[in-house]
Amino acid sequence: MSFSTSFKETIVKQALQSGDPIKLVAQNAGVGYSTLQKWLHQYRQSGDLSVPPKEKRPHDWSAEDRLNALIESATLGQEEKAAWCRQKGLHSHHLDQWRKEMVVGKGVDESVKSHTEARQLRAEIKSLNKELRRKDKALAETAALLVLKKKADLIWGEDEDS
Repeated sequence: MSFSTSFKETIVKQALQSGDPIKLVAQNAGVGYSTLQKWLHQYRQSGDLSVPPKEKRPHDWSAEDRLNALIESATLGQEEKAAWCRQKGLHSHHLDQWRKEMVVGKGVDESVKSHTEARQLRAEIKSLNKELRRKDKALAETAALLVLKKKADLIWGEDEDS
């Protein structure tokens, strides 16, 4: 099934501006979820400035943004805070976690660094495990060749050249 460009743009704008879940927008438009996801990706990559940038995930927020969020939400009641969190794409546990990090003195930069270090360590571990498996295989092959050489020597006698 082929869709017109204007239809695609209409559905993409509806998905970005309505605030409804993408699955619901896709279902209402009669479009597959993955198709709408692809259209959204293409639309964001096209560089069209009328499309708002993709929302940041909570762990992508900078230390300054986190602090501003904590200050902004500090005076809100429970229901107001829940509505504010939905608007910002957060959960209240993110605010609680950020508050604890600020109190303890663990800045976001440190958590980002530790996250990056953990990723690098996982990559290094993966590389080392791969090298270890390769060396284990080489050692097993060498041991098998040595056993075969000993058996050949027993059957045919010692090689006079050696």
